[in-house]
Amino acid sequence: MNEILNDVKPLPVCEITTLNSEGVRNVYLSGQLVYSVETADVTNDRHIAVQLYLTHGVKQRSIANAWGVTTRCIGMWVAAYREKGVEGLRMKEQGCPVKLTPQVKKRALELRRQRRTITEIARMLKLSPRSVTTIVNETDSTQLDLFEEQTSSADAEQAELIELEAEAAESGIDPLNRTSDRVLAVAGLLEDAEPIFANSLHVEGAGALLAVAVLAKGGFLESAQAVYRTLGPAFYGLRSIFMTFFLMAVLRVKSPEEMLKTHPHKLGRLLGLDRAPAVKTIRRKIKALAGRQQAVNLMNLRSKEMVAGNILLDAVLYVDGHVMCYHGDKKVGKTFSNNKNQVVKGVTDYWVNLKDGTPLLCIPTAFNDRLNKVLPKIVMEAAKSCKGRRITVVFDRGGADAAAYEMLIKMGCDFIAYHKNPEKIDASVFKEQEYVINKRTYKYAPHERECEVPVYKTAESGRRSKSGQVVKLREIIIRREDGGFTHVITTRRDLDMAATCGTLFSRWTQENFFKYMIATYNLDHLYTYKAKNVPDDIDHPNPEYTQLTRSKKKIRHKIAVLLGKELDNIAANKLDNLLELHSRKKGETGEKFKALSDQLKLVNEALAVTAKRETAADYQMLESETRLIGNIVKMAAWDAEGQLANLVRSEWNGVNGNERGIVGSFMQTTGSLEIVDAKLIIRLQSQFTPKHTRLLAHICSALTDYQVCYPGTKTVMVFEVEESHQCKK
Repeated sequence: MNEILNDVKPLPVCEITTLNSEGVRNVYLSGQLVYSVETADVTNDRHIAVQLYLTHGVKQRSIANAWGVTTRCIGMWVAAYREKGVEGLRMKEQGCPVKLTPQVKKRALELRRQRRTITEIARMLKLSPRSVTTIVNETDSTQLDLFEEQTSSADAEQAELIELEAEAAESGIDPLNRTSDRVLAVAGLLEDAEPIFANSLHVEGAGALLAVAVLAKGGFLESAQAVYRTLGPAFYGLRSIFMTFFLMAVLRVKSPEEMLKTHPHKLGRLLGLDRAPAVKTIRRKIKALAGRQQAVNLMNLRSKEMVAGNILLDAVLYVDGHVMCYHGDKKVGKTFSNNKNQVVKGVTDYWVNLKDGTPLLCIPTAFNDRLNKVLPKIVMEAAKSCKGRRITVVFDRGGADAAAYEMLIKMGCDFIAYHKNPEKIDASVFKEQEYVINKRTYKYAPHERECEVPVYKTAESGRRSKSGQVVKLREIIIRREDGGFTHVITTRRDLDMAATCGTLFSRWTQENFFKYMIATYNLDHLYTYKAKNVPDDIDHPNPEYTQLTRSKKKIRHKIAVLLGKELDNIAANKLDNLLELHSRKKGETGEKFKALSDQLKLVNEALAVTAKRETAADYQMLESETRLIGNIVKMAAWDAEGQLANLVRSEWNGVNGNERGIVGSFMQTTGSLEIVDAKLIIRLQSQFTPKHTRLLAHICSALTDYQVCYPGTKTVMVFEVEESHQCKK
C-alpha cells in the first residue's frame, strides 16, 4: 500500500487569491490575474471555480475558502459540470419566494447605490424585478435608518448565537466536533457516543430517518442490546454500529467498501455523530460481533417478536433455499444455482418467510444439504418462534421425500407441497366448471383424491429400496389450460381446495423477496471469505461414483439402440441376460455390441468397489456468523420498508403495486434537521409530483403520531414536508 501511495504524483501547489471589488471577482494564480467575472453571473462564477480545480489543479479546500463556500459545494459543482457541462452549473429557480426582510431590503438598496440594474439585483437576491422596484421607490432616508437599526439588532443576535455555539464547542458538546467523546472512549469511560444533532439545512438522505422511526418503534435495537450487551469502551458502540448497518441498507450502500464512495459526514448527520465509521472500523466491529456467536439468538428473539405481533392462530411458513455464489480459491462445495442456471461453488441458506413474504429465519447449511434433509431442523427452529401455533410448512419439489413427510407428521407439523411423482389421472374425472384460485379462473374444477407415497430405506451400500411403509396424504389435482395437471399434496384436510392450492401458489411472495433482496440489498454479498473445515460426520455424493453412473447410463442407451425392438422383450430381465445377446449379433453390429458389453462390464465392476458417498472433511465451509448478522439487519430493513409501504398503500389503495419503489425514493430525499424543545424536526423536500408529495406528507404525519424517540436519545422525531407552490391545491 505504501508503495502505491509513493507512486502517486501530488497535485501542483497553486496559490489562489480573489478580490471582490464592486461585484467583480478577480482570480490570481501565483500573482498573475487569470480570471475576472462579475459575482452576479452565477453560472460563469461557478464555471471558473470548476476550471481552477480541473485545469489548474487547485485544491478544493483553497477554492472553497476563496469563494466562501464548503468543499462539499465545490465537489457538487464539479460533479454537475462533468455530468451536464455548463448547463449543470446554472442556479435552479425553485422553492418558496424570498421574504422581504430588513436585511434583504438593505442589501437591495446597497446594490442600487452601486449602480446595479433592477434586473441584476433581482437575479442576485432571487427577487422579482417588481419587488426590487417597489423597495427602491418606497424607501426614503428615514426608513433606511430604521432598516439599519433592525439589521444591527439582527446582527447582534447572530453574534450572540455564534458566541453560544463557541461556548458549546468548548464544553465538548458541539455536534460537529466530538473529539472529547473520542478521548473518553480511548480512556475507557464511554461505551457508545450519544447522538447529538446539529441544525442543518441540507442533509442528503434525510428520508432514511423515516425507516429509523419504524425501527425504533419495532424494538430491534433493544433486542440487539439484550443479546450482545456491549462492545466495550468505544466511540462507535453497539447501537451506533447497528444503526450504521441499518442506514447502509436503506440507503442502498451494499457493502462496507461502498462506504468509501459515501461522504462520511453525510451518514454522520443521520447518526447524530460528526462522521460515520470508516471501512476498517466497520470490518473490525463485524469481526467483534461474529466472535460472540450470538447471531442465531438475536434472529430467534426477533422472530418470536414478529410472530407474536401476528394475530393469526396458524403459522403458514414458506421454506426455500438461496445459493450464494463463491468466487474464492478455497475448496467449497458445489450446488446448482437457479439464478445462474448452472452448477456453481457456493453456500446454501434456507429462508423461512411468513405468508406475506416477511422473512422470519435464515438457516445456513454446512455443506449445501438438500431441503428434504434440513426440513426437520427448520421446523424445530420455527417451532421455537411459533410456540402455541399450528405450523404449516409450504415448499417446492426440492423437499419431496416420503421420509421427510413422515418426520414432519411425527413432529406435529402440517405441510403443503407439489407431488413429485404422481399417478396418472384420467382427464374425464374433471368437471367443466369455473373455479377461482388466487383471483385466477380455471375452466375445470379441481379433483381430490387420497394418495400413498412409499417410504424408501437406504442401505449401507447406498442403494435405496422400498421399506413397505407408505405415507397417506390428501392430493388435489388441477387441470390447466394447456392440458397438463398440477398435483398438490397436503396433510391439511380442514382447508378447502381453493385455500390449499392458493397457499401453495402464493410462494411467489418468497420469490419476490429473494429478487428484491438481491437487487436492492445485495443479498449475495459475502462479508468475509473466512472458512473452516467441514465436520467429519458430513458426507456428500462421491464424484467418481456419479461419473461412473453417468457412463453406465450412456452405454446402456447405446445398447438399447442396437437391440431395437428386442429390448421390449428383455427389459424386465437383469443386466447379465442383456450381455448374453451379443453372441446373436453378427458382423459390424455384433462387434459394436461386444465392445459395449465389455465396457459395461468394466463399469459395473468399478461401481461395485466405489463408495456411493464419501466424507466431506477435505472441503471447507464459509463462516456463517457474519453472513447471519448482515442478513438480520437486511431483514429489519425489509420489515421497516414494508411498514412504510403499507402506509403508502393505505393512501394510494395499491393501484400500481410499486409501493416499495416509492418508499425507496422517499428515503433518498434530502431534508433539513432542526432541534426545537427536545424535538428533532426532520423537514423533507417536496417530491417530483404533487401526488408523491402528498404520499410523503401522509407518511410523515403517521410517523409523527407514533411519538418515537431517536434511538439512544429522548428526542422525539417529528416529520414534515416543505411546502411547495406546485403542490398547493
